[in-house]
Order: sequence, then structure tokens, then C-alpha cells
Amino acid sequence: TTDPLGRSVVNPPVYHNSTVTFPSTEAMKFAGSDWPFTGMFYGRHGNPTSWALEEAFCAMEGSDNACVVGSGVAAMNAAVLAFVKTGDHVLCTDSVYEPTRTMCDKFLKRFGVETTYFSPLATAEELAALARPDGTTKVVILESPASLSFEIQDVPALAAAAKSFGAVTVLDNTWGTSVFAPFEHGVDVSVNAATKFIGGHSDLMMGIVGCSRETYRAVKNSVKELGCPPGPDDCYLALRGMRSLGVRMRQHFESGVALAEWLEGRGG
Repeated sequence: TTDPLGRSVVNPPVYHNSTVTFPSTEAMKFAGSDWPFTGMFYGRHGNPTSWALEEAFCAMEGSDNACVVGSGVAAMNAAVLAFVKTGDHVLCTDSVYEPTRTMCDKFLKRFGVETTYFSPLATAEELAALARPDGTTKVVILESPASLSFEIQDVPALAAAAKSFGAVTVLDNTWGTSVFAPFEHGVDVSVNAATKFIGGHSDLMMGIVGCSRETYRAVKNSVKELGCPPGPDDCYLALRGMRSLGVRMRQHFESGVALAEWLEGRGG
């Protein structure tokens, strides 16, 4: 706040901007010297509204930094593309969300990146056996709980195995929003389709990539190069959604248990 008495507001204002003005050529040169890591330079690379959301997400997810993008699909695409090139190899859980499989089977394949799928219940030893001996296996994609089938993966063991052969672990943590702390279990990058639990009201499209200190720069550059920013109004709605996330997740749990118990009591 710039108020002399320190007064502020609960919700950050919504910044709508493309062009950024600078007080001097020196300030503009600094902003362009290492963009998008030097603050506001152009609207596509973030503003105080999107940064507030990224900061809130980091506090929840336990990541060192984060990148907000226009959808969950964009989040996964940007995360994976940050670490692969032609000739590389990806290991992906067979229970992954369908758009991620489409990215691997169609988009990555067009550019010479191969994907091998493994069982969501694979052990660390089984995962390591699938890594290419030439060191080209660069990314391991996990999702736990799995989409639709809800297998729970041994994330710490699989992430440790990925590190042993030099791969980055990317976890789709959408189902584990606010419940599972991926960076406490060896994950390098987390992906969240904030359209779902974080937004919470079926009225926005949003993805967020959580990053460790070591992976942030690569992911942020990938987001920059793909040009997939969210709208500031969606960032504002996602921030509002995060304020009620704890209450809603507890209600999901209670409702889910009640439904499961009712189903269990039905005969036949």
C-alpha cells in the first residue's frame, strides 16, 4: 500500500494492462534486461493481480514460485515443454488426464519426443527400468489421485527414482489441491487445473504451475514463449475462490463419505 497510515484492502485490485509505462529509459532498460524476471514489462508476462494469485498459490502448494496461465492444459504443456527437445523421452503414468495424453501422443510426437506409459501402480524400480540408458529420459509425469480411476501413486519413491536418472518430476496435483504437498515429497514441478477446485464455481479457465527454485526459470521462460497468460478478471476470481477453498474441500469430503456410506448400504 502507498497509504501513509498503511491502510489497504482485502482483495487486490484488478489490473488491466498490456502496455507498461516507465518513468525513465533506465527503468525500461532494467525491466527488459532479464524479462520476465524483472517485474512488469508487458502485460502478457504478469501484473500485480496475477502475481498476487501466484503468491497465494505458493503458500498453499509449498512451491518456491509459480506461473499462472490460461488453462490447466496450458499449465501441463508449458511445464513439460520447458524440459524436452527433439530426441528426448517422457515417461507418463497411464492414468493421466486425457489432454495430457493427447499432448504426448500428438503434439510431442510431431517434434520427435517419444512417450512411454507406465502403470499408475508402478514401483520405483519398475519406473527406473523404463528410463533410457542414453540419458534422454527428461520428464516423468505423475498424477495422484489418477483421473477417473483414482489410483494413489507412491510419489516420493517415484520422484526419487526420476532424480536418479536425471529426469524432472511433473505432478498433476489438481485432485490433491490443498491436501497433498508435492514439494515435500520430491516433486520438481506441480500442475493445477485451477478451473476446478481453486475457481470452484465453473466460471473461469485457469492453470497454475508450481515450481521449485531450480525449475522456475525454465518453466517461466516456457510460459513466456508459449504466450498463454490468464485474464486479470479470472485471476481475481481465482483469488476469491481460494478464500473459500478450505470450507469447500471439507464439504466435498463430508458429502463424499456420506454418499459412499449410502451406496455401501444398498443391497445387491
